Formats: sequence, C-alpha cells, structure tokens
Amino acid sequence: MDDYGVWLDNQQEITEKFVSNYTTRFKSSQGGSRNFEDLKLSSCITHSDNTELIKIPSMDEVKQALFFIDSTKTSGPDGFGVGFFKNYWNVIQYDFYDSIREFFTQGKMLREINHTFIALI
Repeated sequence: MDDYGVWLDNQQEITEKFVSNYTTRFKSSQGGSRNFEDLKLSSCITHSDNTELIKIPSMDEVKQALFFIDSTKTSGPDGFGVGFFKNYWNVIQYDFYDSIREFFTQGKMLREINHTFIALI
C-alpha cells in the first residue's frame, strides 16, 4: 500500500516502495557522519589493542569462534547450520579458514557468505 492508501500490484512499484520505506526507516537523522569527538569520551582502545583486533586470526581462533556458536542456531539460506560445520570440521577446516583469512587480507567477502552465519564470527 502506498502513502495514500492505494494498493500496489506492480512488481516495480512494490520494489520502489519497499526500498523507499526501508531507506526512510533506517536513515540516520544526523544527516551525515557523526562527530564522536564532541562527546568528550576517553579512548578505550589503545594502539596495541587495535593492532590485536585487526590481525589475521589463527586457525585455532577461527575454530574457537565457530565452536562457541550454538550448533542449533543460525542456519544459513543454504540450510547448513553451525552444527554442520562443527561436525565436518576435519573435512572443511582449511577451506573455511582460507575464506576467513581472505576476508582479513582482501577486505572482501562473497555476498552469499555475508548473508549467512559466518558474518557473526
């Protein structure tokens, strides 16, 4: 339904209305980037903390993060939940780790992967 109460039945109009509503709902009221310096907050993350946060994780760290997630949670659109990856870790561990490592080195992740639970890791 549009803003005037008229039902939309054209796919293009429905798409445009959805995007418009979504954009309006989640658009920042700040109108641009926020200036956190005005908040007068002290820095909590040191340079060494930041270096630690952005370093490439080890295989053990990736495994620990994966195994920390409840096996029954976060089933992806492909139907494979965390339990699948835990169960077959010995088979998929190197491919799984390589995808995480690629994200840290290239700064990009496949769109399909980003829509699954891996983004939670």
